[in-house]
Amino acid sequence: MICGILKSMQRIKSFLINVSVLLVTLLLFSVVVEFSLASFYPQKDTITFAERGSSDTFDSIAGWTDYKNSMYRVRTTEYDNVIRVNSEGFDDDEWVLQKGANETRIVALGDSFTQAVGVRKDRRFTDVLSQLLTSRKSSSTVSVLNFGAGGYSTCNEYVVLVNKSMKYSPDAVVLFFYLGNDFFENVDSSLRRPSCNFAGDGSLVNVSTPVRVPLKKVSFLNSVTINTHLGRLFMNTFRYSSVSSKVSRLLGNTPKYPDIDLLDVRLREKNVRVMNVTLQSLKGMSSFLKSENVPFVVVIIPNRIQVQNSTWKSVVAKYAYNESEYDSRFPERYLSEYFVSENISLVSLYDPLTSAFGNDGEDLYFSNDGHLNERGHVVVASEVYKFFAKVNVTES
Repeated sequence: MICGILKSMQRIKSFLINVSVLLVTLLLFSVVVEFSLASFYPQKDTITFAERGSSDTFDSIAGWTDYKNSMYRVRTTEYDNVIRVNSEGFDDDEWVLQKGANETRIVALGDSFTQAVGVRKDRRFTDVLSQLLTSRKSSSTVSVLNFGAGGYSTCNEYVVLVNKSMKYSPDAVVLFFYLGNDFFENVDSSLRRPSCNFAGDGSLVNVSTPVRVPLKKVSFLNSVTINTHLGRLFMNTFRYSSVSSKVSRLLGNTPKYPDIDLLDVRLREKNVRVMNVTLQSLKGMSSFLKSENVPFVVVIIPNRIQVQNSTWKSVVAKYAYNESEYDSRFPERYLSEYFVSENISLVSLYDPLTSAFGNDGEDLYFSNDGHLNERGHVVVASEVYKFFAKVNVTES
Protein backbone atom coordinates (compact mmCIF):
# COMPACT_ATOMS: atom_id res chain seq x y z
CA MET A 1 0.00 0.00 0.00
CA ILE A 2 2.81 2.38 0.94
CA CYS A 3 4.54 1.55 -2.31
CA GLY A 4 1.36 2.39 -4.20
CA ILE A 5 1.10 5.75 -2.43
CA LEU A 6 4.73 6.52 -3.16
CA LYS A 7 4.24 5.65 -6.82
CA SER A 8 1.17 7.91 -7.01
CA MET A 9 3.10 10.75 -5.38
CA GLN A 10 5.93 10.18 -7.82
CA ARG A 11 3.53 10.34 -10.77
CA ILE A 12 1.97 13.56 -9.40
CA LYS A 13 5.43 15.04 -8.89
CA SER A 14 6.46 14.06 -12.40
CA PHE A 15 3.23 15.55 -13.80
CA LEU A 16 3.76 18.83 -11.94
CA ILE A 17 7.34 19.03 -13.16
CA ASN A 18 6.24 18.45 -16.76
CA VAL A 19 3.50 21.10 -16.45
CA SER A 20 5.97 23.57 -14.95
CA VAL A 21 8.49 22.91 -17.73
CA LEU A 22 5.72 23.38 -20.30
CA LEU A 23 4.55 26.65 -18.74
CA VAL A 24 8.09 28.02 -18.52
CA THR A 25 8.73 26.98 -22.13
CA LEU A 26 5.52 28.70 -23.25
CA LEU A 27 6.43 31.80 -21.26
CA LEU A 28 9.92 31.96 -22.76
CA PHE A 29 8.49 31.35 -26.23
CA SER A 30 5.93 34.13 -25.71
CA VAL A 31 8.67 36.53 -24.58
CA VAL A 32 10.74 35.75 -27.68
CA VAL A 33 7.70 36.17 -29.98
CA GLU A 34 6.70 39.40 -28.21
CA PHE A 35 10.20 40.83 -28.60
CA SER A 36 10.36 39.77 -32.26
CA LEU A 37 6.95 41.31 -33.04
CA ALA A 38 7.86 44.54 -31.27
CA SER A 39 11.09 44.78 -33.25
CA PHE A 40 10.00 43.67 -36.71
CA TYR A 41 6.20 43.49 -36.94
CA PRO A 42 4.49 45.65 -34.30
CA GLN A 43 0.81 44.88 -33.78
CA LYS A 44 -0.35 47.51 -31.34
CA ASP A 45 -0.22 51.28 -31.41
CA THR A 46 3.20 51.55 -29.84
CA ILE A 47 3.15 55.03 -28.35
CA THR A 48 6.45 56.15 -26.84
CA PHE A 49 6.32 59.33 -24.77
CA ALA A 50 9.10 61.34 -23.27
CA GLU A 51 8.37 60.85 -19.54
CA ARG A 52 4.65 60.20 -20.17
CA GLY A 53 2.53 57.09 -20.27
CA SER A 54 -0.73 58.05 -22.00
CA SER A 55 -1.77 59.72 -25.22
CA ASP A 56 -3.54 62.83 -23.91
CA THR A 57 -4.10 64.98 -20.87
CA PHE A 58 -7.10 66.68 -19.29
CA ASP A 59 -7.95 70.19 -20.52
CA SER A 60 -10.45 72.28 -18.57
CA ILE A 61 -11.79 73.89 -21.78
CA ALA A 62 -11.64 71.27 -24.52
CA GLY A 63 -11.82 68.18 -22.33
CA TRP A 64 -8.45 66.92 -23.49
CA THR A 65 -5.47 67.67 -25.72
CA ASP A 66 -2.18 65.95 -26.31
CA TYR A 67 0.54 66.64 -23.75
CA LYS A 68 1.82 70.14 -24.41
CA ASN A 69 5.37 70.56 -25.71
CA SER A 70 5.88 66.80 -26.02
CA MET A 71 7.03 64.35 -28.63
CA TYR A 72 5.89 60.79 -29.16
CA ARG A 73 6.09 57.95 -31.64
CA VAL A 74 3.14 55.98 -33.03
CA ARG A 75 4.08 52.67 -34.62
CA THR A 76 1.73 50.06 -36.08
CA THR A 77 1.83 47.52 -38.91
CA GLU A 78 0.61 50.30 -41.23
CA TYR A 79 2.68 53.33 -40.22
CA ASP A 80 5.49 54.59 -38.02
CA ASN A 81 5.54 58.31 -37.24
CA VAL A 82 7.08 60.70 -34.74
CA ILE A 83 4.61 63.33 -33.53
CA ARG A 84 5.57 66.71 -32.08
CA VAL A 85 3.03 68.56 -29.96
CA ASN A 86 3.02 72.34 -29.59
CA SER A 87 2.37 74.46 -26.48
CA GLU A 88 -1.40 74.44 -27.17
CA GLY A 89 -1.47 70.63 -27.01
CA PHE A 90 -2.06 70.00 -30.72
CA ASP A 91 0.08 68.01 -33.17
CA ASP A 92 1.51 70.88 -35.18
CA ASP A 93 4.32 73.43 -35.33
CA GLU A 94 4.51 76.09 -32.64
CA TRP A 95 2.22 79.02 -33.45
CA VAL A 96 2.70 82.72 -32.69
CA LEU A 97 -0.21 85.05 -32.02
CA GLN A 98 0.91 87.83 -34.36
CA LYS A 99 0.37 87.09 -38.04
CA GLY A 100 3.11 87.87 -40.52
CA ALA A 101 2.76 90.86 -42.83
CA ASN A 102 1.85 88.69 -45.82
CA GLU A 103 0.39 85.74 -43.97
CA THR A 104 -3.10 84.28 -44.37
CA ARG A 105 -4.29 81.91 -41.67
CA ILE A 106 -6.76 79.06 -41.90
CA VAL A 107 -7.84 77.18 -38.77
CA ALA A 108 -8.56 73.47 -39.28
CA LEU A 109 -10.87 71.78 -36.77
CA GLY A 110 -11.63 68.07 -36.59
CA ASP A 111 -11.09 64.75 -34.87
CA SER A 112 -8.53 62.00 -35.47
CA PHE A 113 -8.97 62.29 -39.25
CA THR A 114 -7.60 65.83 -39.00
CA GLN A 115 -5.02 65.04 -36.32
CA ALA A 116 -3.83 62.27 -38.67
CA VAL A 117 -1.08 60.51 -36.72
CA GLY A 118 -1.00 57.84 -39.43
CA VAL A 119 0.76 59.98 -42.04
CA ARG A 120 3.87 62.11 -41.91
CA LYS A 121 3.18 65.68 -40.87
CA ASP A 122 4.20 67.16 -44.22
CA ARG A 123 1.78 64.78 -45.97
CA ARG A 124 -1.30 65.58 -43.86
CA PHE A 125 -4.05 67.35 -45.82
CA THR A 126 -3.67 70.46 -43.67
CA ASP A 127 0.04 70.75 -44.49
CA VAL A 128 -0.44 69.87 -48.17
CA LEU A 129 -3.24 72.46 -48.38
CA SER A 130 -0.89 75.09 -46.92
CA GLN A 131 1.73 74.22 -49.53
CA LEU A 132 -0.76 74.37 -52.41
CA LEU A 133 -2.27 77.70 -51.38
CA THR A 134 1.10 79.29 -50.65
CA SER A 135 2.38 78.23 -54.08
CA ARG A 136 -0.33 80.35 -55.74
CA LYS A 137 1.39 83.57 -54.67
CA SER A 138 5.12 83.65 -54.02
CA SER A 139 4.82 86.86 -52.00
CA SER A 140 2.43 85.41 -49.40
CA THR A 141 2.21 82.53 -46.97
CA VAL A 142 -0.92 80.57 -46.18
CA SER A 143 -0.67 78.83 -42.81
CA VAL A 144 -3.12 76.07 -41.89
CA LEU A 145 -3.25 75.59 -38.12
CA ASN A 146 -4.23 72.01 -37.24
CA PHE A 147 -6.46 71.89 -34.14
CA GLY A 148 -7.53 68.28 -34.75
CA ALA A 149 -7.69 65.84 -31.84
CA GLY A 150 -8.85 62.25 -31.64
CA GLY A 151 -12.36 61.78 -30.27
CA TYR A 152 -13.45 65.41 -30.56
CA SER A 153 -17.15 66.12 -31.05
CA THR A 154 -18.48 69.22 -32.80
CA CYS A 155 -18.97 70.75 -29.34
CA ASN A 156 -15.32 70.01 -28.47
CA GLU A 157 -14.38 71.77 -31.68
CA TYR A 158 -16.69 74.71 -30.94
CA VAL A 159 -15.11 75.43 -27.55
CA VAL A 160 -11.63 75.02 -29.03
CA LEU A 161 -12.54 77.49 -31.79
CA VAL A 162 -13.92 80.12 -29.41
CA ASN A 163 -11.36 79.78 -26.64
CA LYS A 164 -8.17 78.74 -28.41
CA SER A 165 -8.26 79.17 -32.20
CA MET A 166 -9.70 82.69 -32.54
CA LYS A 167 -6.78 84.32 -30.74
CA TYR A 168 -4.65 83.40 -33.77
CA SER A 169 -6.78 85.70 -35.98
CA PRO A 170 -7.88 83.20 -38.65
CA ASP A 171 -8.95 84.45 -42.08
CA ALA A 172 -11.07 81.31 -42.53
CA VAL A 173 -12.12 78.24 -40.54
CA VAL A 174 -12.51 74.73 -41.94
CA LEU A 175 -14.30 71.98 -40.04
CA PHE A 176 -13.42 68.49 -41.29
CA PHE A 177 -16.41 66.32 -40.45
CA TYR A 178 -16.22 62.51 -40.62
CA LEU A 179 -19.42 60.71 -41.65
CA GLY A 180 -19.08 58.13 -38.89
CA ASN A 181 -18.53 58.48 -35.18
CA ASP A 182 -18.60 62.31 -35.36
CA PHE A 183 -22.39 62.08 -35.11
CA PHE A 184 -22.36 59.77 -32.11
CA GLU A 185 -19.70 61.78 -30.29
CA ASN A 186 -22.19 64.67 -30.25
CA VAL A 187 -24.63 62.61 -28.17
CA ASP A 188 -21.97 61.14 -25.89
CA SER A 189 -22.82 61.98 -22.28
CA SER A 190 -19.29 61.48 -20.95
CA LEU A 191 -18.43 64.09 -18.31
CA ARG A 192 -14.97 64.29 -19.80
CA ARG A 193 -16.17 66.19 -22.86
CA PRO A 194 -18.02 69.55 -22.91
CA SER A 195 -21.72 69.54 -23.83
CA CYS A 196 -23.12 72.45 -25.86
CA ASN A 197 -26.68 73.75 -25.90
CA PHE A 198 -27.67 76.14 -28.69
CA ALA A 199 -30.82 78.18 -29.31
CA GLY A 200 -32.72 77.88 -32.59
CA ASP A 201 -30.86 80.88 -34.05
CA GLY A 202 -27.48 79.27 -33.36
CA SER A 203 -26.61 81.37 -30.30
CA LEU A 204 -24.97 79.51 -27.43
CA VAL A 205 -27.24 78.95 -24.43
CA ASN A 206 -24.71 77.17 -22.24
CA VAL A 207 -21.77 74.79 -22.34
CA SER A 208 -20.81 72.37 -19.60
CA THR A 209 -17.35 72.35 -18.09
CA PRO A 210 -15.38 69.12 -18.69
CA VAL A 211 -14.72 67.00 -15.62
CA ARG A 212 -11.53 65.09 -15.01
CA VAL A 213 -12.58 61.44 -15.09
CA PRO A 214 -10.32 58.70 -13.67
CA LEU A 215 -9.33 55.95 -16.05
CA LYS A 216 -11.39 52.76 -15.88
CA LYS A 217 -9.71 49.68 -14.48
CA VAL A 218 -8.98 47.02 -17.08
CA SER A 219 -9.01 43.30 -16.32
CA PHE A 220 -5.71 41.42 -16.43
CA LEU A 221 -6.75 39.44 -19.54
CA ASN A 222 -7.85 42.57 -21.39
CA SER A 223 -4.68 44.35 -20.32
CA VAL A 224 -2.51 41.56 -21.73
CA THR A 225 -4.51 41.52 -24.98
CA ILE A 226 -4.38 45.28 -25.41
CA ASN A 227 -0.84 45.96 -24.25
CA THR A 228 1.13 43.12 -25.86
CA HIS A 229 1.98 42.59 -29.50
CA LEU A 230 1.21 38.88 -29.21
CA GLY A 231 -2.25 39.62 -27.82
CA ARG A 232 -2.93 42.17 -30.53
CA LEU A 233 -1.69 39.77 -33.23
CA PHE A 234 -4.30 37.24 -32.13
CA MET A 235 -7.05 39.88 -31.88
CA ASN A 236 -6.19 41.55 -35.20
CA THR A 237 -6.10 38.21 -37.00
CA PHE A 238 -9.39 37.22 -35.39
CA ARG A 239 -11.11 40.62 -35.77
CA TYR A 240 -10.43 41.13 -39.46
CA SER A 241 -11.35 37.63 -40.51
CA SER A 242 -14.80 36.24 -41.24
CA VAL A 243 -14.32 33.85 -38.32
CA SER A 244 -14.97 36.64 -35.81
CA SER A 245 -18.51 37.29 -37.03
CA LYS A 246 -19.28 33.56 -37.09
CA VAL A 247 -18.04 33.11 -33.52
CA SER A 248 -20.05 36.13 -32.38
CA ARG A 249 -23.22 34.65 -33.82
CA LEU A 250 -22.53 31.31 -32.14
CA LEU A 251 -22.26 33.19 -28.83
CA GLY A 252 -25.61 34.86 -29.44
CA ASN A 253 -24.24 38.27 -30.44
CA THR A 254 -24.92 40.26 -33.60
CA PRO A 255 -21.61 41.54 -34.99
CA LYS A 256 -21.68 44.96 -36.68
CA TYR A 257 -19.35 47.07 -38.77
CA PRO A 258 -18.53 50.33 -36.89
CA ASP A 259 -21.06 53.13 -37.57
CA ILE A 260 -23.06 50.96 -39.98
CA ASP A 261 -26.28 52.05 -38.23
CA LEU A 262 -26.00 55.48 -39.87
CA LEU A 263 -26.61 53.88 -43.25
CA ASP A 264 -29.43 51.57 -42.12
CA VAL A 265 -32.72 52.73 -43.68
CA ARG A 266 -34.62 50.90 -40.92
CA LEU A 267 -33.06 53.25 -38.34
CA ARG A 268 -33.69 56.43 -40.30
CA GLU A 269 -35.85 58.11 -37.63
CA LYS A 270 -33.32 57.42 -34.86
CA ASN A 271 -30.43 58.57 -37.06
CA VAL A 272 -32.17 61.84 -37.90
CA ARG A 273 -32.51 62.63 -34.20
CA VAL A 274 -28.79 61.99 -33.68
CA MET A 275 -27.87 64.06 -36.73
CA ASN A 276 -30.03 66.98 -35.61
CA VAL A 277 -27.95 67.32 -32.44
CA THR A 278 -24.89 67.69 -34.67
CA LEU A 279 -26.66 70.25 -36.87
CA GLN A 280 -27.31 72.43 -33.82
CA SER A 281 -23.59 72.55 -33.05
CA LEU A 282 -22.72 73.23 -36.69
CA LYS A 283 -25.22 76.07 -36.82
CA GLY A 284 -23.81 77.43 -33.58
CA MET A 285 -20.30 77.42 -35.03
CA SER A 286 -21.51 79.06 -38.25
CA SER A 287 -23.42 81.71 -36.31
CA PHE A 288 -20.40 82.53 -34.16
CA LEU A 289 -18.07 82.88 -37.14
CA LYS A 290 -20.57 85.07 -38.98
CA SER A 291 -20.56 87.40 -35.99
CA GLU A 292 -16.77 87.49 -36.23
CA ASN A 293 -16.90 87.99 -40.02
CA VAL A 294 -14.77 84.89 -40.60
CA PRO A 295 -15.59 82.57 -43.56
CA PHE A 296 -16.59 79.05 -42.56
CA VAL A 297 -16.58 75.84 -44.60
CA VAL A 298 -17.43 72.26 -43.67
CA VAL A 299 -15.56 69.43 -45.40
CA ILE A 300 -17.37 66.08 -45.35
CA ILE A 301 -15.11 63.03 -45.12
CA PRO A 302 -17.01 59.80 -45.87
CA ASN A 303 -16.45 56.39 -44.35
CA ARG A 304 -14.35 54.11 -46.58
CA ILE A 305 -17.28 51.71 -47.14
CA GLN A 306 -19.14 54.63 -48.71
CA VAL A 307 -16.54 55.29 -51.41
CA GLN A 308 -14.61 52.04 -51.85
CA ASN A 309 -17.06 49.58 -53.39
CA SER A 310 -14.80 46.56 -52.94
CA THR A 311 -14.47 47.38 -49.23
CA TRP A 312 -18.25 47.61 -48.93
CA LYS A 313 -18.68 44.26 -50.70
CA SER A 314 -16.27 42.57 -48.30
CA VAL A 315 -18.15 44.06 -45.33
CA VAL A 316 -21.47 42.82 -46.76
CA ALA A 317 -20.02 39.34 -47.14
CA LYS A 318 -18.42 39.26 -43.69
CA TYR A 319 -21.49 40.48 -41.78
CA ALA A 320 -24.14 38.99 -44.09
CA TYR A 321 -25.82 42.35 -44.70
CA ASN A 322 -28.73 42.87 -47.07
CA GLU A 323 -27.50 45.69 -49.31
CA SER A 324 -31.05 46.93 -49.98
CA GLU A 325 -31.34 47.91 -46.30
CA TYR A 326 -28.49 50.41 -46.47
CA ASP A 327 -28.19 53.84 -48.07
CA SER A 328 -24.56 54.92 -48.14
CA ARG A 329 -25.26 58.51 -49.19
CA PHE A 330 -28.02 59.38 -46.75
CA PRO A 331 -25.83 61.10 -44.10
CA GLU A 332 -24.15 63.23 -46.79
CA ARG A 333 -27.47 64.17 -48.40
CA TYR A 334 -29.00 65.10 -45.07
CA LEU A 335 -26.08 67.36 -44.13
CA SER A 336 -25.85 68.89 -47.60
CA GLU A 337 -29.52 69.86 -47.67
CA TYR A 338 -29.16 71.50 -44.27
CA PHE A 339 -26.04 73.43 -45.27
CA VAL A 340 -27.80 74.79 -48.35
CA SER A 341 -30.75 75.95 -46.23
CA GLU A 342 -28.40 77.64 -43.74
CA ASN A 343 -26.05 79.05 -46.39
CA ILE A 344 -23.05 77.17 -44.97
CA SER A 345 -20.24 76.46 -47.44
CA LEU A 346 -19.65 72.77 -48.08
CA VAL A 347 -16.99 70.61 -49.70
CA SER A 348 -18.16 67.01 -50.03
CA LEU A 349 -15.44 64.46 -50.66
CA TYR A 350 -17.82 61.65 -51.52
CA ASP A 351 -17.48 61.91 -55.31
CA PRO A 352 -13.76 62.86 -55.43
CA LEU A 353 -12.75 59.96 -53.19
CA THR A 354 -15.03 57.55 -55.05
CA SER A 355 -13.51 58.66 -58.35
CA ALA A 356 -9.94 58.44 -57.04
CA PHE A 357 -10.50 54.90 -55.80
CA GLY A 358 -12.25 53.91 -59.04
CA ASN A 359 -9.30 55.06 -61.14
CA ASP A 360 -6.93 52.35 -59.93
CA GLY A 361 -8.64 50.52 -57.06
CA GLU A 362 -5.84 51.43 -54.65
CA ASP A 363 -6.94 52.07 -51.07
CA LEU A 364 -7.38 55.64 -49.84
CA TYR A 365 -7.75 54.50 -46.24
CA PHE A 366 -5.63 52.31 -44.00
CA SER A 367 -7.08 48.79 -44.10
CA ASN A 368 -6.96 48.17 -40.34
CA ASP A 369 -6.73 51.66 -38.89
CA GLY A 370 -9.62 52.98 -41.02
CA HIS A 371 -8.30 56.55 -41.34
CA LEU A 372 -7.18 58.19 -44.57
CA ASN A 373 -3.76 57.13 -45.81
CA GLU A 374 -1.37 59.41 -47.69
CA ARG A 375 -3.25 59.01 -50.99
CA GLY A 376 -6.48 59.98 -49.26
CA HIS A 377 -4.89 63.07 -47.75
CA VAL A 378 -3.74 64.24 -51.16
CA VAL A 379 -7.31 64.02 -52.49
CA VAL A 380 -8.68 65.96 -49.50
CA ALA A 381 -6.08 68.71 -49.81
CA SER A 382 -6.67 69.01 -53.56
CA GLU A 383 -10.44 69.42 -53.20
CA VAL A 384 -10.22 71.98 -50.39
CA TYR A 385 -7.58 73.85 -52.36
CA LYS A 386 -9.97 74.10 -55.31
CA PHE A 387 -12.60 75.62 -53.01
CA PHE A 388 -10.28 78.25 -51.57
CA ALA A 389 -8.80 79.04 -54.97
CA LYS A 390 -12.29 80.00 -56.13
CA VAL A 391 -12.95 82.27 -53.16
CA ASN A 392 -9.45 83.76 -53.26
CA VAL A 393 -8.61 83.16 -49.62
CA THR A 394 -5.05 84.34 -50.20
CA GLU A 395 -6.38 87.76 -51.12
CA SER A 396 -7.87 88.35 -47.66
